[in-house]
Amino acid sequence: MKNTEKHDATFKRKVIISTVLSVIAVVYIIYHIVKAFAPETQLYVVTYAEYDDTEIFSGYIFRDDAPILSSSVGTVERHFSDGEKMNVGATVADVYKVASPEAEERLKTINSLLSVLEKSEVGESITTESLDAKIEALRLEIASKTAQGELIWVNAHKEELSVLINCRELAAKGKTDFSSEAEVLKTERAELISSLGGVESSVTTDVSGYFFSYCDGYEGKLTTALAMTVTTENFDEITSAEKTEYANAVGAIVTNFKWYFICKTTLERAEGLYSGGNYDCSFIGNSCPEEMSLSLLYKSINYEKNEAVLCFSSSYIPSGFDMTRFQQMKVLCAKCTGLRVPSSTVRVIDGQTCVYIFKKGIARVRAVNIIGERDGSYLVDGNVGDDCKFAPIALNDLLILDDTNLYEGKIVG
Repeated sequence: MKNTEKHDATFKRKVIISTVLSVIAVVYIIYHIVKAFAPETQLYVVTYAEYDDTEIFSGYIFRDDAPILSSSVGTVERHFSDGEKMNVGATVADVYKVASPEAEERLKTINSLLSVLEKSEVGESITTESLDAKIEALRLEIASKTAQGELIWVNAHKEELSVLINCRELAAKGKTDFSSEAEVLKTERAELISSLGGVESSVTTDVSGYFFSYCDGYEGKLTTALAMTVTTENFDEITSAEKTEYANAVGAIVTNFKWYFICKTTLERAEGLYSGGNYDCSFIGNSCPEEMSLSLLYKSINYEKNEAVLCFSSSYIPSGFDMTRFQQMKVLCAKCTGLRVPSSTVRVIDGQTCVYIFKKGIARVRAVNIIGERDGSYLVDGNVGDDCKFAPIALNDLLILDDTNLYEGKIVG
């Protein structure tokens, strides 16, 4: 009897143990099946990044200039390019007796082509491979500028691309220049000039300065002396000065290195810009893409109207710089350096801005201090204060991207 009871007890234990092991096995299998079909946790590595804090201002260029006028009307041939230095007594342009817009345009084209051909020279050491690399780089830059709408810059650099393509052709043919092609253009130019009835008048300058082939009607009005008087109260009045129309202008001469860019903006956008500071600036859409340093000469503030007038100054005129009066200028106010995190990962926990990181299979809270924002990302640092109960974010932390139901200590896979 006892043996029978002992046998039954042993059998029952075996059944229980077998059942428990079976349940464990089933749970284990189900767990791994579910895990196999569940998406893996997506992680983002925290890295350093640097954001440029920039502002774009619309304003006016103030400069000392005067129109260059001819004493007669006819076909004009200009002898200087934009931004080129002219000495006293220099012949700026010739005006021919016969007025022909078509001939004037063709003269301009021929002179431009001659300029390109004269610059299209190669030495024996120049290879087609090196020229191909330069051509491709410039084409990519032109495509980028075109997409950004900076068509003035694109137009100004077409000649540079033409020169490179010409040089590539020379290198491929084993030639060194386009002297024969230039002679053909010079012959056409001479015949065209002969058909215009001779020179009616030549335009010279009695002062030295920098030539520009256009007049905007503000010559002698938005001057450097006037720039020193602009405030928030008179900005609109000064910049709305009536333009003068010139029927016989062949261009304008800028007589002073010193020039100013003056704009009106809000106090918020002017914040962080200080009088006497130097700032890296570039002009949007300008034919000269060169970044230059301008000094913030003064800052006029009107707290009641929430307005500020900024006066930037420079004594540098880059080659090819377009001095059109009204322009947009981008100013680099400061550079921010920190840790980049996707903005979608940032949330507020107990009044503190935080993110969740992945650490040894567990979600952990890390505090962040936002210092910048751009393109769907925040620039942050770990300066969260001594009273913060969460540890600060750190370089190379792994942010959890794809789990919305997170909490401290949650097991994530």
